[in-house]
Amino acid sequence: MHILFVIPPVERGNKIWAIYPPLGIMYMSSLLKQDGHQVSFIDGILEDYDAPAFVQAVQALRPDLLGIGINAHQVKYCREYVQQICISGLNIPVVIGGPFVSCVGAVIFDCVPGADFAVIGEGEYAILDLVHHLEGKCAIGQVRNLVFKQDGAVKQNPVERIADISQIPLPDYDLVDRYIPGYSGAYPTVFKPSFDIMCTRGCPFACKFCSSPTLWHRRVTFRSIDSVIEETAMLVHRYGAKEIFYQDDTLNARKEWFMELCDRLIGTGLSKTACFKVQFRVNEQMVTKEILAKARAANIWMIFYGVESGNQAILDSMQKGTTIAEIERAFRLTAEAGIKSLGSFIVGYPGDTPNTINDTYLLVTRIRPDFGGFNVAVPYPGSSLYDEAVAGGLLDDNSCDLAKYNALDCKIRTRDLSHEQLYNYAVTGINLLLTLAANKKV
Repeated sequence: MHILFVIPPVERGNKIWAIYPPLGIMYMSSLLKQDGHQVSFIDGILEDYDAPAFVQAVQALRPDLLGIGINAHQVKYCREYVQQICISGLNIPVVIGGPFVSCVGAVIFDCVPGADFAVIGEGEYAILDLVHHLEGKCAIGQVRNLVFKQDGAVKQNPVERIADISQIPLPDYDLVDRYIPGYSGAYPTVFKPSFDIMCTRGCPFACKFCSSPTLWHRRVTFRSIDSVIEETAMLVHRYGAKEIFYQDDTLNARKEWFMELCDRLIGTGLSKTACFKVQFRVNEQMVTKEILAKARAANIWMIFYGVESGNQAILDSMQKGTTIAEIERAFRLTAEAGIKSLGSFIVGYPGDTPNTINDTYLLVTRIRPDFGGFNVAVPYPGSSLYDEAVAGGLLDDNSCDLAKYNALDCKIRTRDLSHEQLYNYAVTGINLLLTLAANKKV
């Protein structure tokens, strides 16, 4: 079969700060090609097709199955693309997947009524099962993680996690070869070309603003170190990667695994050829001088920390599981280890007031991150924050309509502050970070 994968564009007028290769689709492509199938790909973010232009591109490729991967900010264009496919008379089955679909489940058919199938959770073996079903090799009830329409009803098969993600072939970079120059890498990117690798899936924590607990149920699966090193070496030697972002939610979730990864980067010489960025938690038992020294030796030049707030009551309300003292300690030790830091902050979480946001500004001036960002809280479907915001009447009407959901401009407010005020507070926070960074001459 010929499978065409697509990621739709986002709402026009919204700027995407970083564009990444679609690793999930690339993993599925590797498995499908290994099984003897043809795979094509359209990056709708870079192509920016409207719906008619998209249909023309599909007609030219003539696939047997159309797979669309979406996140929260791509629902509108996914719906338009699928509607246009239906109107055009192209008799192509459509399956949709991705984080948004995994969070909302069968509701996705209300958002994108023209879709035939949806995949919840990990898609690699699910898409292979679905192709086998369409080939007549297995019943639809045997397709893992599938939601489908049958006899006027929506049905869902059991959802399985992949026990050993190291058994999945490396992502198919041939699929995206023509788009690679358009992929920016994650901010801040100071060494190019810059690429991304996923070493783990899931996060053991339960932050209420995050949809990860819904997606992964707080269970983390780790790839083997051999698999990660193989992919790192491939990017360095084949594509000349100078920087790689291990973009896992919590790369320091398991100390022994992380220390071994660093040792292998050093032992293979990859740490002399490329540098690395990682995401850590600030928790005291997870950020130690030993771990930071090993990270520095492996040429990890920057660590991303999700700080979120400088007010302990807000952190507790988020179920962040961190303290102000731990935050200050992590940034101090990171600087002492000679590693740059990035702090990410949120304004607009329910309960935020001018005083709690000022606490965050004060924390910023104490920890002085080298890079950072301020964002207004985004209530992603599938997160506890979304449920809380909807129940509390803190979203505008469009934000509650998942078919119109636009995560890049989701207007949340608090009891004390309007969305416009929160936006201004975020801008003030960004300017504070820029001023501190300029003074440090990062």
